[in-house]
Amino acid sequence: MDASNITSVEPCREAVRKLRASFFVIGALVGCKGEAIVPLPDGWNIGARPIDLHVRGLEACGAQVEIR
Repeated sequence: MDASNITSVEPCREAVRKLRASFFVIGALVGCKGEAIVPLPDGWNIGARPIDLHVRGLEACGAQVEIR
């Protein structure tokens, strides 16, 4: 995969929400660009999708996480 043409740290909101796993793009963006701005996941028809494990994992790798 060639990611040299990636210019934005904020992926298309509509495309990411369709993934049902928007947080999976964070690691790739942070690794490639050093930063990522990703929308919080939408609700799901079988319940909430907690993100605390993702946040703790990113922080354990040295990332600074800000949730707005």
